[in-house]
Amino acid sequence: HEQVQDLYKQRFDPGTSRAIPLDGSPTRGPEGAAVVLVEFADFECPFCQKVAPELDALWQARKDKVRFVYKFMPLQMHPHGELSARAAVAAQLQGKFWEMHHLLFANGQHLEQSDLDGYAKAVGLDVDRFHADMQSPAVNDRLAADKKAADDLGVKGTPSIYIDGREYDMKLDMAE
Repeated sequence: HEQVQDLYKQRFDPGTSRAIPLDGSPTRGPEGAAVVLVEFADFECPFCQKVAPELDALWQARKDKVRFVYKFMPLQMHPHGELSARAAVAAQLQGKFWEMHHLLFANGQHLEQSDLDGYAKAVGLDVDRFHADMQSPAVNDRLAADKKAADDLGVKGTPSIYIDGREYDMKLDMAE
């Protein structure tokens, strides 16, 4: 009985909802959407790669009601995590984040700089600007802001998903 009360409180009590800063993050879906889904992810994370098409399908089915927000959380254990995150932010600066996002997750075993350059060309980026942006203060600031947001929330790993400011427990779905 107590466990049910705790679960209910976690999911529905307004006091358990956390404010997550969204400014500057890649988003899709309506600004005033009924539901805001925030994902902290790493492009080299195998679990993130596995869940990416499912999240895409979920968003496609409800894109008029759901705002999807991506947060960069490259993990140190992944040698290409930060490089691929930098590539995605650089793509965002040219208005092609989601196209790059799809390519990075679909090709998560191929994240060397030469691979990233190929994806940049494939989505129509100015590659010289892409290279410059990858090392720019704007990209550093985006990654630092997302790291701070993750630290403030106590995010432990990827993917971590928040729905309307509440952490979504994926273990419940994985148990099926």
